[in-house]
Amino acid sequence: MYGFDAIGFDIGGQPIHLGDNVEVEFCPFPNTPRFDQADGVIIPQGIFEKFVDGTSWPASTTVEVYERQLLECDRQLVNLLRDGKWVCFLVDAITDFVPNGYGSRRCHDTDLCKRMLNRFGIGRSLIKETPSSWTKVNEFARYFRNYGVAKTAFDIRWSEYSEGRVLGEVNETTVAFELLSRLFFLPFHSMRHDKNSAKELAETVSMAIVDYRQKRLVELPPWVDDFEFGGEQKLQSELRELLDQSIRRQTELQTWKNYKAVLTTTGEILKGRVIAILAGFFGLRVDPVDESREDARILAEDGTTLVVVGVKGTNTGITKEHIYQVDGHRDRSHLPKRLAGVLIINSDTAVDGIEARLAAEVHPEQVKLARDRNVLIVRTIDLLFLMRHLDRDAARGKTLLNLLQSGGGWLKADSTGYKVITAIAGGVATNIQLP
Repeated sequence: MYGFDAIGFDIGGQPIHLGDNVEVEFCPFPNTPRFDQADGVIIPQGIFEKFVDGTSWPASTTVEVYERQLLECDRQLVNLLRDGKWVCFLVDAITDFVPNGYGSRRCHDTDLCKRMLNRFGIGRSLIKETPSSWTKVNEFARYFRNYGVAKTAFDIRWSEYSEGRVLGEVNETTVAFELLSRLFFLPFHSMRHDKNSAKELAETVSMAIVDYRQKRLVELPPWVDDFEFGGEQKLQSELRELLDQSIRRQTELQTWKNYKAVLTTTGEILKGRVIAILAGFFGLRVDPVDESREDARILAEDGTTLVVVGVKGTNTGITKEHIYQVDGHRDRSHLPKRLAGVLIINSDTAVDGIEARLAAEVHPEQVKLARDRNVLIVRTIDLLFLMRHLDRDAARGKTLLNLLQSGGGWLKADSTGYKVITAIAGGVATNIQLP
């Protein structure tokens, strides 16, 4: 059972033994679970999203998503279902639209339960009143008696799901169902969240599903698969393509995560990540110069040096020595002072949090020195925000080069935009006008 602490349950710390070789373990949220070690998983709907109401008028609501946990759990659940195991979502009121000024904004994929319903094309709507639901399926009678208050109705095209079954209804409206005896959606409401209540819930849900599956699953011997329908071949081909696509997407996601490592690394690892960004994201030609130094160069197509690069990581702020190191790199390479230098620095590594990193700004003295020395300071937090702004810019490499060759100072970026600051006097920044 994953994430029940996120809805207020006291989940304790020890597994619950239910007999007949059934053991239930509570896994806390947002820790990344290991679903592949389980035979089944029970998850409360809504734990991956958080609704934050704005204070201005007209009202707007922001949906915050635990994206990393959502993606990882989604991947694990797909593997779990593919291996013939089961997943159960305990469903409260599913919110697919939030206020957005005078209108509304859709948020139909911000939770794992929503994504699984979307995958099967299953619609849903809120029930205005919340009556208790009922079931004709004996295995779930106890569950519905104790927890079956329905707040969400499901719209299922049953002709497409011959291997599915309605488990609960309210006034002939589906509020609980299962597909392939592997994927379960049950209405859920509880006023009690103490440790004993958590144990009772775990026992009630787990035993209902185990009993239900034992009576309905048919184990086929391996030789039966020697006979194959054409529809099976098509589905197997589609499944392979989906798995290949999933691997490609996971690889792409890992690339973005590797980029973000510039916020947490130093030394050669940081240098490698920075070069990967300059070459991979911006498409620039980069010479790492010397594997034992934190230096690099950005080159033109003919191999001439356009920008000298210094890469540094420090748990403190930016000092004049950091700027002089880039200047020294230029001198060692016998390059003119007019050639642009850039200091890409992961500064203030002792500071945790994106907003806190942004707030740890560059001192005016260092901005002035960098301008005088034709060195552009780029904190790694600035670099990531710049990447986000230029993500859809087909000429982003050229845009970055223009910034690096603008004469030095500080390239500051945040969620609102980016700019090159050339001086700070009396708390007021002087900026270069960017196109």
